[in-house]
Amino acid sequence: MHHTSIHEIMVFEADHLDRLARTGWSFTGTWRATAVTSPLEGAGYRDLLIPCMDRGLDQIVRMRAALLAGYRRTC
Repeated sequence: MHHTSIHEIMVFEADHLDRLARTGWSFTGTWRATAVTSPLEGAGYRDLLIPCMDRGLDQIVRMRAALLAGYRRTC
């Protein structure tokens, strides 16, 4: 498993298109990621988060937005 360093940059893109309404949106975000190392803070996140795989949360990463951009699409 890759462990995120203190100053790692992550980029995320999401799109949605409604083919019937012929509309949608596109979003790109750049995030500064840091590992959550406090056991108390990690326990709080573990109570709130639901893993997307059948295994525990090995590492929790905090992501803070550095740059956000998006637009609405019309066809």
